[in-house]
Amino acid sequence: TSPSGHKVLVGRNRRDNEAICFLLSKPTDIWMHSRGCPGAHVLLCNRRGGPEIKDEDLQFAADLAAFYSDARTETRAKITT
Repeated sequence: TSPSGHKVLVGRNRRDNEAICFLLSKPTDIWMHSRGCPGAHVLLCNRRGGPEIKDEDLQFAADLAAFYSDARTETRAKITT
């Protein structure tokens, strides 16, 4: 759960990543992945009627995408949205 209360999904393997992308995601959700290296797909769920997504929520999801990737030990990691 993000700081504002949004559900955050993290794929820990290929099957999870595919489920997040193709089965669970909605057009309003924000998908994230570490750029240029293998890692988890992260989905920040943005549902109708839910709280507004804030910068803290985006940073939280981006941190998860970096942590669950091969960029974990880097001081900075590029994240694709």
